[in-house]
Amino acid sequence: MIEQAGLSAEARLYADALSAETPFTLEVKFSAPGVKVTRSVLEGETMYMGTLPALIEEESPGLWRGQALVGACTEARMTWAWVLEVELEGKSQRLRFLFDVGR
Repeated sequence: MIEQAGLSAEARLYADALSAETPFTLEVKFSAPGVKVTRSVLEGETMYMGTLPALIEEESPGLWRGQALVGACTEARMTWAWVLEVELEGKSQRLRFLFDVGR
């Protein structure tokens, strides 16, 4: 969970086994129902792997969900960042959620 500038956000990843090159579900729930996600991507934290799309849609006010996958890397475990750019009441914020994926 992240709390920043009066907004809290809780992110979850769902997968049978979180591993590289296997789709998984992303979900983020915001404390304010009026939040709009303007950008959602995955970035390598441990190693530069470029920027990968993390396509999510609003399912209900304050709840966004979608799917993504990450590439394989030479490390046994890789830390990734789910980067969200959000807007609430005309103000933009950038949120980063870190997670690990094995080969």
